[in-house]
Amino acid sequence: MTTNIGADTSSVRIKEWQTQARQFINTQKYIEVLPAAPEENPWAPASLNRMEVAFLESWGNRPNDLSSEMRTYYEWFLGEGLVRLFGGTWVYLPGHLINAKETEGGYGVQYDGAEHIDVVTSLLPMALDVSQGSWWSATFRITAQQLERDYPDP
Repeated sequence: MTTNIGADTSSVRIKEWQTQARQFINTQKYIEVLPAAPEENPWAPASLNRMEVAFLESWGNRPNDLSSEMRTYYEWFLGEGLVRLFGGTWVYLPGHLINAKETEGGYGVQYDGAEHIDVVTSLLPMALDVSQGSWWSATFRITAQQLERDYPDP
């Protein structure tokens, strides 16, 4: 099944991604592999900010050194947070929906009844571009506002 914008919500690809993301969080593997990942309240603004600062300290000056495996871990962590906090659904986004120059697609989270999709694949590059250590929590806050949900202030 595909939404009207072309986001894939039901292929084997997205189902496997969703399953792996859930397992990554449920087994708390993120605590072992992501710098500064907290055991409690992992998606609270302060937690996300600490993790983003650690991410920037590790890869801010050399983003090409970030392995695809580590990129996937961050995407699972951030995307699954959006899914769990705001009732979203994982989707696969074709390249033309993410960036006209990109041929590869990426992952996002969409919300029933909402007109926006959080492009999880863009969260790491945007954090690197902004380099302030608060992009991820700002994304969560904006999503909460758009969905009229509560999310704590930093």
